[in-house]
Amino acid sequence: MYAYLKKTYGKDQIVVKNIEHKIIGSLFRQNVLSIHWVKNSLLIQTKDKIIIYDPKKGKISIFKNISLIIEKIVYSYKTWKFIIEVINNDESIHIFLVNLEDNNISKLICLRNKDKISLYCNMDKPLKKIVKNYIYKRTEQNKYQRIDSCFDKNYSYIVENGTIYKLNGFIDRYVYMQDDIVLSIGNFITPTQIMLFSDFLEFRKDIKKDGFSHKWINGIPVYDNELIAEETIVFLHGGPNSSFLPLFDYLIYYLSNIKKRRIILLNYPGSTGYSKAYQTSLYGNGGRIDLDSIMSVILSLKINTEACIVIGESYGGYLATMLAFTSELTFNKCVSINGFTDLFFQYIFSPARQVILKYFDISDRAHVKNVNPIELAKHKKITQELIFLHSTNDKICPIGQIQELLKTYKETFSDVHCNQLSLEKIDDISHEQFDINERIKLTSKLITVLEK
Repeated sequence: MYAYLKKTYGKDQIVVKNIEHKIIGSLFRQNVLSIHWVKNSLLIQTKDKIIIYDPKKGKISIFKNISLIIEKIVYSYKTWKFIIEVINNDESIHIFLVNLEDNNISKLICLRNKDKISLYCNMDKPLKKIVKNYIYKRTEQNKYQRIDSCFDKNYSYIVENGTIYKLNGFIDRYVYMQDDIVLSIGNFITPTQIMLFSDFLEFRKDIKKDGFSHKWINGIPVYDNELIAEETIVFLHGGPNSSFLPLFDYLIYYLSNIKKRRIILLNYPGSTGYSKAYQTSLYGNGGRIDLDSIMSVILSLKINTEACIVIGESYGGYLATMLAFTSELTFNKCVSINGFTDLFFQYIFSPARQVILKYFDISDRAHVKNVNPIELAKHKKITQELIFLHSTNDKICPIGQIQELLKTYKETFSDVHCNQLSLEKIDDISHEQFDINERIKLTSKLITVLEK
């Protein structure tokens, strides 16, 4: 099992997956400071409490928070009694014995300047053995390797003692394991896998390059597989406070392999991972500068739009819908996956209403009319096929607004034009498809739609 922390609509979400990357547990909490494994349970430290979460049983135990930020679990007797490592502001390392049941904390030792050891309490033999073993491993770890990792949007780099090694893919985490380093690495077409750094050094074992290169088009960052092909797919991520990174995505993997296509993954303004100015530039400008940036990239790359399919998820689905209504160019298809089509519907009925408030000025009704698809459906004819691929139980972007847009459009225009709009419903998938089986189901449905 492994766990990671992510932001989901203003809350901290702890996701637990098994080795096959299938979700086996998920928990939402506020103000999470750190997460650690203690035996088969997860210790979650928040601002005011400590939560012990057993993802397999779904059991949650809540304890009063301790007055320390836990850096590392050194040893655990039980899920509520363990030894922790804490690093002070002066970079001195302190070791404590913690018992959550009676909220008792005992300081054991202090490693100051990496070599001076001070004993703070009398330790029994078993405890001395644990601490001695911890000090030995820490010393050996420092002696063996001091490494750092970085990522330049195309490759990951491991820096070891001044020597730089380049790897294909994105290293999302690495840990010391005895006398080696275990890397977690993947890319767009290779599922995240575990790799030993020693194997890379000795055998140059690496994952296969995914074929995508990161580049800037008119100040807009994109990933492009640069294939010469008849068909092009422009993919727009959700969020919009998100971005495409070389992490495995079954949908991108399948689109890349089922047919020779040029695929462009576009990180429009508002995307994370670049600069604060780039991320915040979309505030109050939704439906304007993001659409301008997409059109700028498409025109600069001289893409044949009649053989171009625009696919967007969530907020990207909104953008795909807006392109279908507002672009003077004719695309082969625009596909919205779990997108939204009514700003006011989304504001009232979605738990993600903060997205609407942040990126749109809904108090300016004149402005809203130009960036709200439901309003455009009352007077704008589309010139390309617009397909809504939507989950029937989507709570983030409820399907009701899609049905209302189709109804409005049919009431305004003739049957000939109405045939260009369609809704394909999908049962039993969530808005974001954290489960790989949901992602496979969505991909299968999308491929069916694209091949019609």
